[in-house]
Amino acid sequence: MGIQLRDDEIRLRVQQAIGAKVFRPSGSTVIELRQSYKDEADRLSFELTDERYKLIVDDATRSVDELLALDRLFRRFRGKRMLRLLFAKAD
Repeated sequence: MGIQLRDDEIRLRVQQAIGAKVFRPSGSTVIELRQSYKDEADRLSFELTDERYKLIVDDATRSVDELLALDRLFRRFRGKRMLRLLFAKAD
């Protein structure tokens, strides 16, 4: 079951590491709104570079794989999918 949940757990850990990003467009014209969007996209692309994404994904993957290797996934993994898999195996 842990292997089935591996990608989900990696995804959750990546989301947690990146955090939520909120964009509030600002402007009173279409041009100003488009520029506001472009400025925010530029800021995020500078902040979240490919190298930063790779570090986050690699760290999440390493953590999850260590848990799988130690067979401690039930104490560390989370989510509704795990519960569904547990109850499906019980039937």
